[in-house]
Amino acid sequence: MKANCKNALLITAILSAFWLNEIRAQHAYIPIPDNAEWVYGRTDFQCGSPLYFCGYYHYKIGGDTIIGNITYKKVLGTGLNDYNYTYQAAIRQDISERRVYVVNSNYFGGCSNVDTLLYDFSVNQGDTLNLCEDITGGSPMTIVESVDSVLIAGLWRKKINLNLFCCPSLIEGIGSTGGFLGGWSGWFGGFDFLACYSIDGNPVFPDTLCLFLNNNSDELIKPDVTIYPNPVSNISLINLNITYARQCTIKLFDLKTCIIKDIFSGSLNSGNNFIELNSSNLNTGLYILQILFDDKEINKLIEIIH
Repeated sequence: MKANCKNALLITAILSAFWLNEIRAQHAYIPIPDNAEWVYGRTDFQCGSPLYFCGYYHYKIGGDTIIGNITYKKVLGTGLNDYNYTYQAAIRQDISERRVYVVNSNYFGGCSNVDTLLYDFSVNQGDTLNLCEDITGGSPMTIVESVDSVLIAGLWRKKINLNLFCCPSLIEGIGSTGGFLGGWSGWFGGFDFLACYSIDGNPVFPDTLCLFLNNNSDELIKPDVTIYPNPVSNISLINLNITYARQCTIKLFDLKTCIIKDIFSGSLNSGNNFIELNSSNLNTGLYILQILFDDKEINKLIEIIH
């Protein structure tokens, strides 16, 4: 009797596992949402230490665009360590076929002018994928190595594992873990990786890296501001070292917070930006230099002597 019970339990467990896998395999297709954002990291030997890490870049879905009487979604992206979003491509999703197509891509140009298959989540293990060359790193034909599922944000998503170094896997509703529109293949063995996928600004996947980026985002993009010389008798240079292009306004106040001078208002590029401060016509004393970015305010004390 005990042996029969054990056999019955074993059969039940096997059937339960089989049914669970069948349920996961037959779940409704999960499309890429309009409110998604991707952060990818890049490593390459040319970036040097530490860990040959080059930085991060971003993608998000923009508004609709009509191309050849077909409605697409614009894909906006940034450069490496840059928050200035620009047009990168247009995508459309065929929900019934579980496929994503791309057109007018600025990424390398392999998917530039023709409606091209970007992702196909209808495939199974052993199938051949004929994807956009940007995704596969130059070879449009690739074999599906394995297929499984992963639980993300409360939903089981199909995960397609490829035999490609550039993009280890494709995840339903997210895309490639090696670059949404294609992976990086640097001269020195570099690669891109999915650092954080968010929905409505809420980090979803992968948990560890999303948590790190969320907790350290202020430090990663914090502007570095220096003034030299300070104290100053005539001309000072304000150096603003920023990680991405942004708008900036600089004003000078006295200690009573009365505005003394408008110094700068305009756009700054990523990297070092030098703004001149002429204090030759100002009285000796202490002043407050107010630097306003679109999302931050920095105040520096400056001393003028004559």
